[in-house]
Amino acid sequence: MDKKKKAFHLFLFLILVIMLPLSGCSLMTTQQGQTQKEQTQNGQTPQKDSSSAKKNEESEGNPPSSEKDNGLEQVTTVVLGQTPAQGTPGAPEDQGSYTIRMEGEIHEEDGKIVIEGKSNLLPGSRLRGHISGKGYGLMGYVDREEVQANGNYTLKITKPDIEDIIDIFVEFEPEEQQEKINTYYGQKGEKMTGPLIYLYDRMVDGKSVMFKKASLKKRLRLKDGDKIVGTFEQPTWDRPADYGSTKVWITTEVKKDDAYVYVKGKSNLLEGCSIYAVMHVPDAILIGYGDGATTNPDGSFEMAIRYPKSYKEMEVSLEFRPNENSWESIRETYGEKGEKLEGPYVKKGSNGGKYVEI
Repeated sequence: MDKKKKAFHLFLFLILVIMLPLSGCSLMTTQQGQTQKEQTQNGQTPQKDSSSAKKNEESEGNPPSSEKDNGLEQVTTVVLGQTPAQGTPGAPEDQGSYTIRMEGEIHEEDGKIVIEGKSNLLPGSRLRGHISGKGYGLMGYVDREEVQANGNYTLKITKPDIEDIIDIFVEFEPEEQQEKINTYYGQKGEKMTGPLIYLYDRMVDGKSVMFKKASLKKRLRLKDGDKIVGTFEQPTWDRPADYGSTKVWITTEVKKDDAYVYVKGKSNLLEGCSIYAVMHVPDAILIGYGDGATTNPDGSFEMAIRYPKSYKEMEVSLEFRPNENSWESIRETYGEKGEKLEGPYVKKGSNGGKYVEI
């Protein structure tokens, strides 16, 4: 009986020894199958062929390998806060810098004023080219284009049929931009710096809000038969040490041609101050012979005043009068009615305020 039990136990032991490896293989095979199934459900495969790799590149927002290599399509990804020039042929090294740079050449072609230029603005930035005329309410003389990947831009504006002074502008303004561009430079352009940056205001929800813009300006005098050609000059500001002082001073340089008196002025006035010029002649009151200007970032300004040719003697007076329409920074500095103004050029106004006259 004992021998039979021992034989039976030995038989069971042999069966277990044989079955355990087999069951282990089965278990491993089952686990591998489950792992492969889970990978397939998660969008992953144990092995990738070339077609699946291409699909994964596309799904991750990257250009397919064939498009990268054969030049059929080049995709430039702009990472906000970084310079995106690398990988874009011909793009400026400082593309995406907050110190804005723009330049442009002007010529006439088929009745259009054509502006061809370069900038370091991000690709897709919208530029507005427009023309204003001295003494003319020019409407519709405007064009809009986006900056290309290499920083180039081209604007074509209809040439106005006038013989007079015109101002040609190329401007980058925050409210004209797509959201991604606004995010980069600031909703009000507050991140932008450099000599091309100017302040301006817009009414937002009934309140005057200050913005920054990048701007090029070229002043030309149109004469019959003349072809327009020119280059946008780069401004160099020279802000005086007492810039913004309430003790205001203004100096001028005056030139004259066959139709205009040109005034170039310097001052310590804040940017955005409105200065008005009035022409005076002996024994007469002239109407319509004047001009206005807004001070630049260093307090400088320029004017062109048409004069009557029937008079040989004439004088030009300049005035600065703060009022309720002035920017908040100007009213705070000089007073709502100019009551904080000081200096030898200050006079008392009829409204109880003060103004500057030279």
